[in-house]
Amino acid sequence: YSMGSRAAPERESPPPDTRINRRQMAANCGDVFGGGTVSYDPGTHTLTLTNYTYSGEGAICDDSMYACIVYKRIPWTSEPLEPLTLKLVGSNALTYSGDALNGRGMYISSDLTIEGDGSLTVTDAGTLYEEYPDVQHTSYGIYVNGSLTVNGGTVSAASHGLTTANLSPFSTGVYCYGKLTVNGGSLTGHGGKVTFTEDLSSNDTAYGDGCGIIGFEGIEINGGSLTASSAGIDGNGPQKFSSQAVNAAPTYPSTFTATASTDASGAGTETFDSSKLSSYLYFHVE
Repeated sequence: YSMGSRAAPERESPPPDTRINRRQMAANCGDVFGGGTVSYDPGTHTLTLTNYTYSGEGAICDDSMYACIVYKRIPWTSEPLEPLTLKLVGSNALTYSGDALNGRGMYISSDLTIEGDGSLTVTDAGTLYEEYPDVQHTSYGIYVNGSLTVNGGTVSAASHGLTTANLSPFSTGVYCYGKLTVNGGSLTGHGGKVTFTEDLSSNDTAYGDGCGIIGFEGIEINGGSLTASSAGIDGNGPQKFSSQAVNAAPTYPSTFTATASTDASGAGTETFDSSKLSSYLYFHVE
């Protein structure tokens, strides 16, 4: 892709910069790495993974942030970014294993739709989280700065556990800044354990989270299934730190069954009770 120009305001915004394993999608879109494992259609903004496996340091998505898949506009403009469609074929796996302070398996700066009948496992396995405990660390399996819609496929995402003395750590399996909707397939998110090395319980202003799945504008299940879990916390974090399976009570048809547990493994499940939302470390609905 041309990265555009700031000198002529009448020009269209630059196209999105799509990278996977540091490879920009501008060239060889039909077969990015050879072997038919990755293809990208810039006309429909569709990224297709076919039995693709990657583990490595990924590509930069922001200051000190790296991810296996990055979809954003470079240079940044205020224009909305075209939604990305991710199509899954066969068995796919993405593992971030670099040494950034802030790791993501996927970083999508737009709405994201996932479809297909394949599977995808996304893991943040970064190597620097145990070091520099006074510095903020953030870990996300899938990070979507928009709405997330799952129409098909089997998708699982996990963040890394954090050991920190920082006031605002974040470790979430699936993070969605907009609305999260599951229409088919399955979505699973697991948040890593956050261990506080200092007593921060007197702080009532800082915030952070260790959640399985977050949908800031709501979580809606119309088909398929959703499973979320959080490994919880050790130590005493700030008062506004939340550690729970889901950040909001999902909506779902009356014919569906929702169960939850205060055990991250799902042991001892009970019928989901929205009044106990903050105490649940496990949630499942289908």
